[in-house]
Amino acid sequence: MLFAVALAVVLAAQTLSAQEAGAAQEPRDPDIAVEPEKDPHTSEAERLQDRLETLGGRRQEFESRIRQASGEDRLVLERQNWQLQLETHATIRGLAANLLRQESEGRDVTAPKQELTHGLERRYPSYPRLIDRRLKRLTELRTERDAATGSDVNEFERRLTEEENRLQILYRSMLEILVVMDSLGLDVEPWRADAAKRVTARAETLAGRIEVFRTKQKDLTKRLTESPDDAALQDQLEIIAERLKRSTDNLSATVALMAKLDLERAQYQQLLIQATGEITADILDSEVALGLLGQWRDQALEQVATRGPSWLVKLLFLVLILAAFRVLAAITRRIVSRSVGASRLNLSRLLQETLVSWSSRIVMAIGFLVALGQLGIQIGPLLAGLGIAGFVLGFALQDSLSNFAAGAMILIYRPFDVGDVIEAAGIAGKVSRMSLVSTTILTFDNQTLIVPNNKIWGDVIRNVTAQTIRRVDLVFGIGYADDVEHAESVFRDVVAKHEKVLADPKPTVKLHALGESSVDFIVRPWCRKEDYWDVYWDLTREVKLRFDREGISIPFPQRDVHVFAESSSQNETDR
Repeated sequence: MLFAVALAVVLAAQTLSAQEAGAAQEPRDPDIAVEPEKDPHTSEAERLQDRLETLGGRRQEFESRIRQASGEDRLVLERQNWQLQLETHATIRGLAANLLRQESEGRDVTAPKQELTHGLERRYPSYPRLIDRRLKRLTELRTERDAATGSDVNEFERRLTEEENRLQILYRSMLEILVVMDSLGLDVEPWRADAAKRVTARAETLAGRIEVFRTKQKDLTKRLTESPDDAALQDQLEIIAERLKRSTDNLSATVALMAKLDLERAQYQQLLIQATGEITADILDSEVALGLLGQWRDQALEQVATRGPSWLVKLLFLVLILAAFRVLAAITRRIVSRSVGASRLNLSRLLQETLVSWSSRIVMAIGFLVALGQLGIQIGPLLAGLGIAGFVLGFALQDSLSNFAAGAMILIYRPFDVGDVIEAAGIAGKVSRMSLVSTTILTFDNQTLIVPNNKIWGDVIRNVTAQTIRRVDLVFGIGYADDVEHAESVFRDVVAKHEKVLADPKPTVKLHALGESSVDFIVRPWCRKEDYWDVYWDLTREVKLRFDREGISIPFPQRDVHVFAESSSQNETDR
């Protein structure tokens, strides 16, 4: 069984590639044997040893088949053999952990431990060779990919991704075996230094590729903005983005390996943050954060030095354009204000204010777009973004938009205007201000009420002052004993003598109803709308004075009470 341990270690450290398939096998020593123990730890160690021996046999079988295969069959066998290698590494780690656990519990595992360490020590140098071969294979694949066209490019990209993943796993396996060797007591410092050198070289290569891809991506993006319908440029940009992502993923895994080796990695962490735009926990490292700040500062200073003068000129043009359009907006506002004020269309105050304000705003909006165009900003995407933002805000501000729509209906149909006395939404008063969102009403007791337009438009609107003349409706009652014709002549005389009562339309004085306590007359003169209350109050006062002088009564509600008294004889009979 001890021989099985040595054999499995040797097989686990060998490469899966066809180039190493002919490596010599260690001779079996028939004199070495390990008796099985009943202890659970020992049983587990035996199971792992048996597993290593089985994996070694399968790998020899696959390597033999790989030498004879070609094309797609060879690729399939290599993938299966690669899985066997990963399983072998995991079994080695498990066996080493089991032996160390038994040793910590006082058991004698000297022989299997020595065999394991001896095998690892002799075969660990194969890892650098395996890595070099993978790197060489990646270079060959990239050369073949660059010469390929059409769908073959995608196939090479897939194979490159697979090879780079294997290479990354190979780096990680190398470090894991180093950890196992270190735990078994071997002096791994020389190998650790070589591994650190190789991992650092890997990080430098990936960093260089990332910089190249970022530069290409920026160039393609710029060209695509100039020719957005170029399908070839779009395909190239997608390929570069995929390569950049693959390189950043590999660099991220390599940085994790550098952390295990305690290597300096701040610059690569900074590059990852810049390339991916993802803020990770690495930003908490003071060295990384300071490095990023320093790079941003240098980039800002470089931009100022190289583009500062041109940006200064553009900024000056921006200020001049905005100032010119501001003056033009003021002139436009003045012209529109005079036009709507002198118009014969009799526009409402709200419509006038809306036209005046929007005329200047439209001019300023055009000026703002022209200014942005001078800065090199694309107006089309900006307008599209504003359209999407407006659509989203429309859902968020549904109530405000309903007020706006109601204000537009008021503007179009003009049921009232500023200065009119209205009754709407249960409120009566004089309109003091109007906008597309709300209407400000000043009540008769001098309270200012701001009413949303949808409340007004959704209710009955009564415009008291919409017409130039109004009818004053008065009702007067006289007693049943009074002279009806005399009272009617008094009403007509009072109305005819009031200077603010209009002769046309003719006032109406009629006996209207016979009430419970009075004979009621209606008196309905006409007057200008601004004289309504003067006529109302004056006529009411004058009628009372004339009634008093003429002896005409103004009755009040009264009832007749009839009392019936019974005779005393009837009362006696009832008793």
